[in-house]
Parts: sequence; C-alpha cells; structure tokens
Amino acid sequence: MVEYRIVVEYSLHPSFLELCEIVCYLRKVMTLLLHHELLQFVNKKGLRNLDLLL
Repeated sequence: MVEYRIVVEYSLHPSFLELCEIVCYLRKVMTLLLHHELLQFVNKKGLRNLDLLL
C-alpha cells in the first residue's frame, strides 16, 4: 500500500474563500490519486477495458 502525504499551507485565520480553495484543491488531488490507483489495479489484473469498471 502506498501512503500519500498532502501538505496545504494557509493563513492562521483562513477566509471562507481560502477554505473553499483548499477543499477544491484536495478534491482534485484525491480524484487524481483514485484514478492512479484504479489504473494500477487495472494494470495488475490485466484488464484492458476500463468501461467494465466505470
């Protein structure tokens, strides 16, 4: 299992907009990581057709 560490810097008292940006960024990163994990799973199983999983 691979462990990922995500570091996000923000001000001591972040504004609502800053918090929204952080959440948006984390969602994008998590989506990319899940996509990467899915592709690794598919490659390990030797599956050629992603449509079956999606």
